[in-house]
Amino acid sequence: MPNNCFGARSNDVRISCFTSGLKAAAGSDRRAVEAVRDRALGWLRAQLGKPSARSDMRWSLPAELFVGLAMAEGLLADAWMVANAHGCSEVLLDRLAEASEGSHPAEVLKIYTQRVERMLVLGGQSNYANAYDRIERMRRLREGLGETMQHVAYLDGLRSRHKAKRNFMKLFDGK
Repeated sequence: MPNNCFGARSNDVRISCFTSGLKAAAGSDRRAVEAVRDRALGWLRAQLGKPSARSDMRWSLPAELFVGLAMAEGLLADAWMVANAHGCSEVLLDRLAEASEGSHPAEVLKIYTQRVERMLVLGGQSNYANAYDRIERMRRLREGLGETMQHVAYLDGLRSRHKAKRNFMKLFDGK
């Protein structure tokens, strides 16, 4: 693994560097790759409970790195467990939600519901359009879960809470 992996500025670069270095070092031995990955995730998990974790890890917050690495390795359940327990940035949480639509729809619905409310409070046409896109994704997820009536109730509540937002209502009612 290149020495500058953890000197990189973004977690995305660190994670990409780590996973590519890991695969190059282990070659075709999948068990070796998984063993090193599990050891790295175990170390990061141990850092999560430490009150001084930020000072020990100058290059990143352990939860952010753990969630990103778990996502890169397809360990979405582990990523959700850490994100729920320790939090992570909105950007990373959004990426986790999008990656988890098929496997963790209940978690995704919570995140999307929060994002829609936040976008509507912030206002503006682009936020309204993004909120509408999220609402459509939520509809598909709820249909897949057999929760069509819950989605109708959610839409009624949303319409009631945000009826003063005329531009959103035009978008909402027009599509």
